[in-house]
Amino acid sequence: MVVLESWGMASVDLKLFREIFGETPFFSAGGWNDTNCWGVLEEGTYDAFAIGRLFLGTPDMIDRLRQGQPLNAYDRSRFYGPFPDREVGYTDYPTYEEVKSSGKP
Repeated sequence: MVVLESWGMASVDLKLFREIFGETPFFSAGGWNDTNCWGVLEEGTYDAFAIGRLFLGTPDMIDRLRQGQPLNAYDRSRFYGPFPDREVGYTDYPTYEEVKSSGKP
């Protein structure tokens, strides 16, 4: 979504391909977040979508989406390693309750 917008192609979707390929499932990844994912599957343009980076940084993502809570920011510099401290930026992201109790935004 964000990438397509940066290329001046914000309105591009898979409708043309759906007409060509019929019942072939269509997946979309990249640019999805907690504000633009709602209703996408219901309208039928895509059959599934992935929220990868935000999922890595938000261990309780499903609960946060259900409750309308903000997602954690992720640390892209920790996506690829190897790192001597593998857990940093991988298994140490806080849950919403941990963020709320810490008093930090």
